[in-house]
Amino acid sequence: METTPKIFGDLVRTYRGSISLRKLAEQIGTPYSHISAIENARRSAGGSIAKKLADAFELKGTERADFLQAAKVTSMTNRPSTTTKRKGRSDDLIFKYIKMLSGIEADEIADVVLPNQSPYDMIVTLRDESVMGIELKLAAALLVKASSAESLPSPDSIRPKDFGKAVRFTVHTHEIQP
Repeated sequence: METTPKIFGDLVRTYRGSISLRKLAEQIGTPYSHISAIENARRSAGGSIAKKLADAFELKGTERADFLQAAKVTSMTNRPSTTTKRKGRSDDLIFKYIKMLSGIEADEIADVVLPNQSPYDMIVTLRDESVMGIELKLAAALLVKASSAESLPSPDSIRPKDFGKAVRFTVHTHEIQP
């Protein structure tokens, strides 16, 4: 099978074949809209999702390595430019905001998602494949770093009692150990 498509999504669509988006999404534990967005080059897969897809497609050896490499290459080449708009905000502004909150530079970021159905306002996937959930309030931000999106706890379980009630803007950080 050709393993160097112009877009990683084409490769995912080819391997998926007749399996429905919903069935594949259920199998790997991600929303079907995420897989659709990957197939249509609207978002990058990220390392953990690419590995779950490779497992679902039962890829082994060189074929698996080529698949995962295609995901990395596509992730880097599909990285939004500073002029691309996402939900009406420039990505450059989002990267600056993330740096202000966490100290993380734009080149350390693999993907930024502004999810519709998540307790977090932003999910940031880092190049080291760890993730950071960011919850924002008027006077506070909660940054939660974990090894994977699945291991991010609900912000309700770790949010300080005075969260968002501070007079000055405060950043609360929490790291989940594997």
